[in-house]
Amino acid sequence: MATSPNVPTSTTDQENNRARVAELAAAGVMVWSPERVYIGPEVNLEFISPGAELINAIVRGASTRIGARSRIGTSGIAVLSECQVGEGVELGAGSYDGATMLDGVKVRGFGELRQSCLLEEGVELGHNVGLKNTLLTSTIIAGSNINFCDVVMTGGRSRSDHSEIGSGVVHLNFDPRRDKFGSLLGNADGVLLKSAPIFVGGQCGLVAPVWVGFGAVIAAGSVVREDVPEKALFLTNPRPYQPRRYDPYAYPKSIRTQVMKTARLIGALCAIGAWYRYIRAPFAEGGQKALYVAGENRLADMARVRSRELAATLDRLESALASHSDWSSEKAGDHSVLLRAKSAVIRYLSDVYFEVIKGPPEEFLRAYESLRKGATHIDTISAISDGATSAASKWLCQIETVVEGRVEMCLKKAV
Repeated sequence: MATSPNVPTSTTDQENNRARVAELAAAGVMVWSPERVYIGPEVNLEFISPGAELINAIVRGASTRIGARSRIGTSGIAVLSECQVGEGVELGAGSYDGATMLDGVKVRGFGELRQSCLLEEGVELGHNVGLKNTLLTSTIIAGSNINFCDVVMTGGRSRSDHSEIGSGVVHLNFDPRRDKFGSLLGNADGVLLKSAPIFVGGQCGLVAPVWVGFGAVIAAGSVVREDVPEKALFLTNPRPYQPRRYDPYAYPKSIRTQVMKTARLIGALCAIGAWYRYIRAPFAEGGQKALYVAGENRLADMARVRSRELAATLDRLESALASHSDWSSEKAGDHSVLLRAKSAVIRYLSDVYFEVIKGPPEEFLRAYESLRKGATHIDTISAISDGATSAASKWLCQIETVVEGRVEMCLKKAV
């Protein structure tokens, strides 16, 4: 029988574990009970900072870091593997695998954070929250019983004026054809904390891919199948049920919209990646630099996933086109354009994150550098002048636009 890599397997290792736990305690890490803490032999003990609290914890992974004043396992066993945890983070019971959590993040309990999740400063999650390939920027608050995989969400100005996800919200990212898309709530310049917050009411469903603008309010119980403009109120209007024939292997409508929304989402990831590369990491202090480098790696992973999933969708479209000779010439023609552009689009989107991206405006860079010394990242960007912030906003949005424009050009050449 296979054994979970997170579970200790031998009494010998348990004995060695006691020695590792004792070494951490001697270095100033607070261990509530040595019998309720397991540290894998691959863990670099120097990456667990004095002042951190290990309450109920299984800690694995050579890249795992835990910052000072962070409390791990507050409501039951927390299993960490290849995670980077900032300072003052509180993690309840749950599974955290391949996630980066910056200072002040709080997860109340029974959460599951899977590959390539990045939670920025002050993000709070309720109970039973599942995330994967997801970015939540600073101060976003989420309720309980949420499944929010393949999402980038920004927006809000402060802890008292934040974007929010109500309890019971589901991001519906998977369809019967096995196509998976991501959604973008806000834009890349939401990292500047100057944007109106987005409110997603409880018990909502977001059918990927959708874009939701800053300041939008989605009423509780709504199902969002289309983009929501900025400062708009979205409310589902009930319609009578009308059964109709459905072929799960067909693509009856053009998926050009899904392709362009994927490009926009990858563009946002590229822009926020540039933000980490040129703004956050160079002026980070202490262990924060390692956190920010890990954060950018998470963003790169998210971009890879989106391009890979789009390639798989276009492969399925090609098979569907070959087996549906009854499709109208107009419909088949648009699908054929996408397939002729497939190689160019996927090649570009697979590499774009790693292309050299022009750095930020000098005015913003210098202002950030001077204000960052001794201050938190949040306090620093909040103190920067509106003029410098506006220039940074244009820089971030330009990166998004360039990615969309290149994909649109590929499609035009394939006509």
